[in-house]
Amino acid sequence: NPKIDVHIAGAEAFLSGTKAGSFDRIFCRQAMNYWFNDRSAAQLAQVLILDGVLVFNTFNEKPPDEPYKNEYELDGKKYIELSWLVGDDVHHVQMREGLPAHYSSCRWIPGEQFVEQLSPYFEVEVFERGKASLYKCTKR
Repeated sequence: NPKIDVHIAGAEAFLSGTKAGSFDRIFCRQAMNYWFNDRSAAQLAQVLILDGVLVFNTFNEKPPDEPYKNEYELDGKKYIELSWLVGDDVHHVQMREGLPAHYSSCRWIPGEQFVEQLSPYFEVEVFERGKASLYKCTKR
């Protein structure tokens, strides 16, 4: 019976406060662009056991310089998303009728940069899935 620990915290604080070899799997869904850098790549490798796996996804297309609007409906609710790039920062606004808008921004990181920064520690496989890429990184 596998033990699953779920941690919801700031990634940098979590990684720096975790002892080496604590995990065999780490999953990160659509958040790497908010905190990933050279230091966190090394920390991810440190907290994983040998042959441990880091799996994450992120968008693989550079957002446009002008706001791009995506409208859709889910479970009877209308949604609108706006995304655009200013310099190296991706800006994203999500709106759903009946709720306040949610704004976030993160750094645009090209797929090649993820591979370059993770390759010293991991065997990196990339799977394209439409506008997103799934990364499977196995610690060497």
